[in-house]
Formats: sequence, structure tokens, C-alpha cells
Amino acid sequence: MSAENETRIYAATGGSVRIGELARAVGVNPKTVRYYEGIGLLPAADRTSAGYRVYNDSDVERVRFIKAAQWLGLRLDEIAEVLALRDADQRPCGYVRGVLHEHVADIDERIAELQAMRWNLLRLEEKADRLASEPGAASASCPLIDHVRASESGVELTFHSDGSPSVPGVEVMTMAQRQIEVFTTGCPGCADAVALVEDMAGPGCEVHVRDLRSDSSAVAKAADYGVTRVPAVVVDGRLADCCRTTQGPTREGLAAAGVGRCS
Repeated sequence: MSAENETRIYAATGGSVRIGELARAVGVNPKTVRYYEGIGLLPAADRTSAGYRVYNDSDVERVRFIKAAQWLGLRLDEIAEVLALRDADQRPCGYVRGVLHEHVADIDERIAELQAMRWNLLRLEEKADRLASEPGAASASCPLIDHVRASESGVELTFHSDGSPSVPGVEVMTMAQRQIEVFTTGCPGCADAVALVEDMAGPGCEVHVRDLRSDSSAVAKAADYGVTRVPAVVVDGRLADCCRTTQGPTREGLAAAGVGRCS
């Protein structure tokens, strides 16, 4: 009996499905289903006499719930808490709203950092012409870059009442290095995605290529980030929105995720 015919028999007798059938129904990798089960997000599956995992309708609904929570930006540990509340017949809405409030605060902080960086870059751009005319500029590879390199590690910005940063001189705010992870399986578009990220990433980015075929820890990371298809790009622990759809990585989508703001 073929695996396909056996799956159809399970579906026709009691609503049980094999792991591949469940994965296809909800749009995830079978490894993701096994990972969910391994960390307790999904109950241990029943087994056939041949040892195959079989799942029921409630398991399918549970994986869909996990995916929906990941789409909202919840981490797997946060989703585990939500599921625990739900399994105890308690409404998890208050907890979810609290988590989302924290995520919004994190995003606001990130936006403020990017706005401050933008103001710094505008100040440097304004000073570029003057630097080019200063003594010794002709012998410099790039007066603007040499000016930044010669400056100290930077200053902490203060802000005016209107929210605009007060920048003394043209000192550049020191930014934390951005972590970018590219998840691949050697698919036709994977090499293109890696090349695109490396082309867009500046010196302030650290790019890691995670091959799901050979790196078991990458599979766990991908599941934690909510990766359901490859290639996928994760920036500072958050899956790029363009990688949540069939569109996949694009220059515009990765720029919106912050890949092009690393320099």
C-alpha cells in the first residue's frame, strides 16, 4: 500500500492524518511539526502499528493557531504560555495584548534609533562639501569616511521638545551590529536570496546563512521565527514580512525589514 493511499484511508476512517498531510494542510514543513511536538506545543502524536505518527483535527487546528500567533509576532515561548492558558479554559487575550504592547514598544524604540541615525547621516551629508575642501582632503581616500573613522566612538543623542535629535557637530551615534539570518535548502531562489542580502548588507551587519538540510539547530531556529518557506530572511530575530508570503525576499521587502540600514 502506498503512503498516499494509506493517508487517504486514515482521513476516511476517523479523521486522522499523517504528518506530511498535516504539514501540507497548514503550510509548514514536517520537521516543524515534529519540532512543535518535541517542545510541547503539540501533544505527542498517536502511532500506527508501523510506527507512523497520526494526528487528528484538533492537532491541525492547534498548528494553525500557532501559525496565526507567530504572524502576530509572538515567540514560541510566548505561544506556549497562550496555549497553556487556552488548555486550562482561561482566556489568553489579556496576556496576548500585554505581549503585543511590549513588541510595539520595542518597535518604537527601533524607529527612534533609525530616526536618530537618519538625522546623523543628514548632518554628515551637509558637511561633506566642506570636508572635501579642507587641507589634506585631496590625499584622503574619502574625506567623509576618514572624518567618521577619526572621530571617537560617538555620543549619546539628546532630543528637542519636538522629538528631533540634538546633534553636537557631526558625531555618529554608535549602533549595535544587526544580525541577519538567511534560511535556505539549496532551492533555486536560495542562492539569489543570499546574494541579495549580501549585496544590501553594510559593514554593520552580520550575515549568517542557515542551511536547513545540514544544520539541525537551524531547523529549530526557523520554527521559532515562524519560517514556513525558503528562502527566508530574519533580521534581529524577526522574520521579514516579505518572507511571510509567497512573494519571498525582495529588495524592497528586505529594506523595509532593515537589511539596508546596517552601514
